[in-house]
Amino acid sequence: HNFNTFFRGNRDYEVVAFTATQIPDIEGRRYPAVLAGEGYAEGIPIHAESEMEALIAEHGVDVVVFAYSDVTHQHVMHLGSRAMAAGASYMLLGARQTMVKSTKPVVAVCAARTGSGKSQTSRRVAELLTAAGKKVVVIKRILRHLAADEEFVSMFLDEARIAAKLSHPNIVQIYDFGKVDETYFLAMEFVDGYDLGNVVSASRRGDAPISIGDAIYIGIELAKGLDYAHRREDRFGEPLNIVHRDISPQNVLVSRDGTVKIVDFGIAKATSVSDESPHLVKGKFSYMSPEQASGRPVDARSDVFSLGVVIFELLCGRPLFRHTTQDETLSMVKSAVVPDISSLNPDVPPQLEKLLYRLLAKELDDRVQSARELQIELTKILYGLGDIHDSMTLSRTLRELE
Repeated sequence: HNFNTFFRGNRDYEVVAFTATQIPDIEGRRYPAVLAGEGYAEGIPIHAESEMEALIAEHGVDVVVFAYSDVTHQHVMHLGSRAMAAGASYMLLGARQTMVKSTKPVVAVCAARTGSGKSQTSRRVAELLTAAGKKVVVIKRILRHLAADEEFVSMFLDEARIAAKLSHPNIVQIYDFGKVDETYFLAMEFVDGYDLGNVVSASRRGDAPISIGDAIYIGIELAKGLDYAHRREDRFGEPLNIVHRDISPQNVLVSRDGTVKIVDFGIAKATSVSDESPHLVKGKFSYMSPEQASGRPVDARSDVFSLGVVIFELLCGRPLFRHTTQDETLSMVKSAVVPDISSLNPDVPPQLEKLLYRLLAKELDDRVQSARELQIELTKILYGLGDIHDSMTLSRTLRELE
């Protein structure tokens, strides 16, 4: 946020790196060039916070800017001491430099480490608004530099019109979209919960893996949403050929009551038009299908493969295609080599392991052909477990991870 509101396009500064503490598999990651803007043709590298002193020395850094929002004052000052001891100045940006102006009344959530973080504070605000009879929605704004891209805006509006027609319990509803002043926006359903990426990370930190039954249930619910979208037709009965293109844990929301929903239908396709490689969505290489990673046309079976990658991660407790560098990750995705699943998790039933290999087949004809077929196969396996796994059991799992 500080970069986009203060440093992006600011010729008085050159940003040489970001550091972070809460990004998994951080090695080799970059803030993409399409977001960084002019002067950052290769994007901006992201490093672990522990590398701060080395980065200061390597680049002759003049200023370190602190931009976290939910840590203690002691931690802020400790980082400042480290930066200054390494020879750099230390700066905090105030609201006048980083505020995004609004033409409407808003509730701004700013959380300090007081036992209630941003998520908890936002949830409490939503509860108060709901109790007062207000409808709570999520507003997504298009970044300013993308709003200036006519091709992106045209694609965004076309895709938003289609996505707004999707109404299904397993898809986040889009209520409205349009333009206010110079800002394009989406008004979306508010889901009181977490994205699946956060759920997976919490299960790893707590050494409490998601149960096989819950993983299968999540897969079934996602397959239902995908099947509905893939089969949508226009008013003349012609298929809309909707493909999500970005099925990943970050685009799956799990509510606190155990409802599973897919978010951002159509947005991935719109984003790709502003990319130097128009068939790729930066930052999500590890969940692509081989055909998408190769820049070939995609159909519904690409989403099925991506869902298989997500299910693999839920069952095996690790990403299928581990991050090294982006080029190496893309090469792994294109080859679609799947490790021995039973060696990673001996508790995976043989029929589920066999289904996963079909889901993750490189060749399209060898793959599970539709989300509906996947839903049916997963449901048979779930019933065969002999235990009940549904929204209530998933909700209980979330409470245990909180």
